[in-house]
Formats: sequence, C-alpha cells, structure tokens
Amino acid sequence: MAGKAVTERAVPPETAQGPSDESRMIAAITYIFGIFVAVLVLLLRKNDSYAKYHAAQAILMDLAAMLVGIGAVVIGAAFIIAAGIATMGVGFFLGFGVVWLAIMLFGIGNFALRLLLAFQAFSGKRFGLPIIGAQAEKIAAG
Repeated sequence: MAGKAVTERAVPPETAQGPSDESRMIAAITYIFGIFVAVLVLLLRKNDSYAKYHAAQAILMDLAAMLVGIGAVVIGAAFIIAAGIATMGVGFFLGFGVVWLAIMLFGIGNFALRLLLAFQAFSGKRFGLPIIGAQAEKIAAG
C-alpha cells in the first residue's frame, strides 16, 4: 500500500432517531473500562459528539471518584487512629471495620452508577450527572 494516504474512517452521524449503534456501544464501553479507554475515545472519535460526551463524563466521574476515595482514606485513617488512641487500641479494630465498610459501600455504589450510565449510553440517552454532565457537554463541544 505504498503511496496511499491513510484516511480517517467516517464516523456514522447521529440521525433523527439518535446516535448510531457504533456510537452507543463505544459510549457504553467508556463507563465499563474506565478512564484510559475514555481518554482514547475522546482523542480518537473527534467527529462523534455522542461518544465524546459520554467519554468526557466517564473521565470526570472517574476523577471525582478518585478524589472522594482519597478523601475517604485520609478521613478514615484519622478516624482509625483517633478511635485507637481514645480506647487504648481496642477502637482501632472497630474504626477499621467502619472505614472498611464505608469504602466497600462506596465501591458498590460507584459500580452501580457505572452500570446505570453504561445502560443509559447504550440506550441512546445523554444521561447527565449533576455538575459533571454540564462540564462533559462543554468538553464534547470543544
């Protein structure tokens, strides 16, 4: 294939019925596989506003989840240390159990939200999260 220029594959346009099957599948995948795939979709699907919107929202959701997770670990560590000091060591185990339970519940909630967003994306809906959805719209438009 020497001498032939590489061309971008045309992205199926959004029709009056909604986004194409390919766009819906790619949008759903961004929630399932996380931030790295979402970044690739955002960079590679420049003409697909539907996939770009969901990729941007997936990235922002992952970043928000990371920040909340880091905050939970810091607050949890302080809680465990305080409980351990206040009860001369016995509270350490109770504090650890409470923090572990909170982190597990957060993880389950995050997983459930990812499944919901992937289902909405695959259904052809621009389901936006509060605050994050508006920012994702700006990223997808620009």
